[in-house]
Amino acid sequence: MAFDYTNAPPNGCSVTVSAAFASSDSIICNGSCISFSSLSLNATSWDWTFYGATPVSSAEENPGNVCYNTDGGFAVTLIASNGNSSDTVYFD
Repeated sequence: MAFDYTNAPPNGCSVTVSAAFASSDSIICNGSCISFSSLSLNATSWDWTFYGATPVSSAEENPGNVCYNTDGGFAVTLIASNGNSSDTVYFD
């Protein structure tokens, strides 16, 4: 028996990741802490960077208690992956 791969997806049999997230609040005041939720599709690992926050990074799917010591707008990066593919989303 022979297999026909003519109509196989361009990335083979791997599942593509699509990174997305939401936060519990979009306005951050001095000393405020918020949480983030991954809305990523097909991800099995998460690499967060929270600019200007404590902690600065997390590998949790849904990190909570991300605190900002100054008022303002802050950037967040999420790299979601599954071992075969990854996707990055950055909000500033």
